[in-house]
Amino acid sequence: MRYFYEKNYIFGVTFIILVMTPLRKVVIMKRKNLYLFVAVLLFISSCIFQNDPLKPNRLPVITGYGPADKMQNVIIPGSALDLYIEGVDPEGDDVSYSFAIVNLPGREDSILCRSNSFHFTAEDRPGLYNVEGRVHDSEGYSSRNWFLNVKRRDNNPHEIVDYYPKTLLIQCALGDTLRFGITRVEDDHPDELNYRYMLGDSLLVESKYLTHRFLDNDQYTIRGIVWDGEYGDTLTWEINATGTPDTIAPACIVDLAGRTGEARGTVFVEWTAPGDDGSTPGTRASYYDVRTSTVRIKTEEDWANASQQSGAPPPSSAGERDSMIIDGLEPGEQVYVYIKAVDDFNNKSSICGSSPHLQVRGFDITGRVIDVATGEGVEGALVKIGNITVDTSSAGGYYQNLNNRIQYLTLMALDENGSDIGAYHNYSYDYGVLNNDLEIDLFLVPSFELVSMEDDRYDDFLDFFQNMVVESPFYGTVFKGWDHWPVKVYNPMPTEADTIDFQQECLDGMNEWEDYSGLNFFEIVDSSEEADVEVYYDYSLEYGNHHVEIMELNPDGTPARKRVYIYYRKLASARKSIRHVVFVHEFGHILGLHHSLDSGHIMIGMIRPSVDHASEDEINVVKAIYHLPKIFDYRSITRE
Repeated sequence: MRYFYEKNYIFGVTFIILVMTPLRKVVIMKRKNLYLFVAVLLFISSCIFQNDPLKPNRLPVITGYGPADKMQNVIIPGSALDLYIEGVDPEGDDVSYSFAIVNLPGREDSILCRSNSFHFTAEDRPGLYNVEGRVHDSEGYSSRNWFLNVKRRDNNPHEIVDYYPKTLLIQCALGDTLRFGITRVEDDHPDELNYRYMLGDSLLVESKYLTHRFLDNDQYTIRGIVWDGEYGDTLTWEINATGTPDTIAPACIVDLAGRTGEARGTVFVEWTAPGDDGSTPGTRASYYDVRTSTVRIKTEEDWANASQQSGAPPPSSAGERDSMIIDGLEPGEQVYVYIKAVDDFNNKSSICGSSPHLQVRGFDITGRVIDVATGEGVEGALVKIGNITVDTSSAGGYYQNLNNRIQYLTLMALDENGSDIGAYHNYSYDYGVLNNDLEIDLFLVPSFELVSMEDDRYDDFLDFFQNMVVESPFYGTVFKGWDHWPVKVYNPMPTEADTIDFQQECLDGMNEWEDYSGLNFFEIVDSSEEADVEVYYDYSLEYGNHHVEIMELNPDGTPARKRVYIYYRKLASARKSIRHVVFVHEFGHILGLHHSLDSGHIMIGMIRPSVDHASEDEINVVKAIYHLPKIFDYRSITRE
């Protein structure tokens, strides 16, 4: 959407410049033609800028609705009412429609339909319904309300016949709690009655019963109302509350302490209950007010700005221990906690105790730091998030970083010396936004010396490694290798083979990679159908170039099947040492190696290498490929 606005803005400005540049020539036009020109220009520019994102959105305009009267009576059973609404958006946006019942106590708006008309059949209970028709654009809506009074056709007035207290004039002591109830009503539809209690003009509760405490010296009027949508009956109690109020607050909590919770987003806190009226033995407060904040709670202003938390236990007697788990907090966040005790006259303890700073249970990141040359864990490697060291890997290479927040960060492993280039190159992993615990291994590539080169083609092992796993920068930086080891190879004997045992020579080429590296790369199978790799002898060309092709990919882009093309006549006429080099070279491609630029490596491209066997440099690369993830970005391995 932003692109759309910017595109239209640029187009509009460009258009005006192109038109206004020769405007001085237009001055000589007749005045009426000039007026016409300006009018057209204004019209076009207004179209270009009609959805200017810098201007506030204008809500849709209601152009029609029905019925006209807001108050409507609906008699059940049998009658119905049709509602409709229409509108347009002043900015030309598309509009949509809906109808909803709104303002239901304790409930969200109930969507009735998503069209510009609604057939109200009055199948619900009797009562007053606020039905709202809405015309929406992409950001808001305009509305029209109808108040539908649903009444029964055979409805008769009802009467309250039993209730408590029986006395309608009540004298009580300050702080007393009274219970009110309407226990029996004579009505022809008792299951459809609505009950509510009012204190003056304020609604206390919608229920058959009310429990209320009187905390101030005053005269109160409590009204109990029974209503069926058409008729109502009312009881009125007059209460006179007198006495001396309690002005002594509970003592402050001085030993509040806590720790990280067990469940995500929680902390655990515990404290000694202060009791009521200071810390009078045997007394207890009425309830606890628990608050958390990202800043220390030291003043009443800090307290007022802190977030109130639910779930506090009922206070114990003074001197006993209370505790709770505070949940719903931001995972990994650090919060300050403070608790006030409140008595039955709403007196709250002061701020005089501790406000512990607690780590909220967050997301855990765990795993191992692994040497890719051996597959063994690296002890003593530094694990960092950004510039902060979060752990040092233990025996076996294990590390952990607990209670992380939900944010985008980079996890890094550095060599055990903590230097930029030491025994290993550094490794970084971008784990993005956390939404669960993360178990991830970090891989350290040893900074091997290059010992097999005959020319200065590569700066160091990392340069060689990156070029060998990705053929060139134009092909990207992500390596995608086999998703399992060993790979299954179908190694048939050529049908035209005579005195040369090609099957064994191919096997010797595979074995060289395994013998030199000490790793199990290949498994021989009896058919191409069950193979990951097929050796294919081509008899049609005498001088074709032996090569490897990927025949099939997995959904994640890793190879599912590869084929080694061997041009039989060309290879059959070559010396045995050359045949060995060919098989070793092509199975280097099977492992994932690209061509080297140095003739000291058997993987050199286009020309014959000066060696007959896989070099130490190349063996070190395939060891890393074997132990790294099946998909990795070589940029994650760095010198710094």
